[in-house]
Amino acid sequence: MHNTAPGAGDCAGGCGKKEQQITTLKMLEGGKTFAVLTGTAGDQIVLKRLPDAKFEYYNSIIECSLAVAEGKADAAAYDKPILKNIAAKSQIRCEVHLH
Repeated sequence: MHNTAPGAGDCAGGCGKKEQQITTLKMLEGGKTFAVLTGTAGDQIVLKRLPDAKFEYYNSIIECSLAVAEGKADAAAYDKPILKNIAAKSQIRCEVHLH
């Protein structure tokens, strides 16, 4: 959901080893945990839409993606094109776009 490039679109990617795949924004309500890249505004953007969200901070977007894949976080918040690229090369196969 972090948007640094014009037209990049906000995006939260989810799935990993959690029981239920996340396919809608509503599924991220209820205090879900987001993996966020340290030093970005990802957490603030998530909080605007999901005020009860929790956060785990990581030093790279790959670490954020691994946290989701390993079930340490429910979703990752970052630029849509980058998350789509990571998802295409990994087992994380679902995403939620927030525009």
